[in-house]
Amino acid sequence: MFETFFLLFTCILYTCLILLNCTKLLIFYKNGQKKVSEAQSWQIIGLMKEKTKSQQEIADLVGVSRKCVFPTKCNYEKTSRAKELSRLGRPPKLTSRDESYISRKVRINPKKALES
Repeated sequence: MFETFFLLFTCILYTCLILLNCTKLLIFYKNGQKKVSEAQSWQIIGLMKEKTKSQQEIADLVGVSRKCVFPTKCNYEKTSRAKELSRLGRPPKLTSRDESYISRKVRINPKKALES
């Protein structure tokens, strides 16, 4: 009984979302998370610069959760961009300092570097 009701509810929801052409809502329903668009990020940044509203008030005005406001502000302060930087997979195992140390050891004595 419950499974049938849930299946029916899901079908109706998908149909309504498709008819309304609300692809962002469909993504939100599937993933359980909603990403902040670039336009919303700029709105958040503008309201944060005014320093007259709290995070909750900004979230209510822009239409996002309160938890989206602070990371957007921090991201803008670090990068001066509203859009989040892309994450390009696994981070490198060696730091630039490690790489320079290895190359220096090889340059100084190539034969010894190969042995150890």
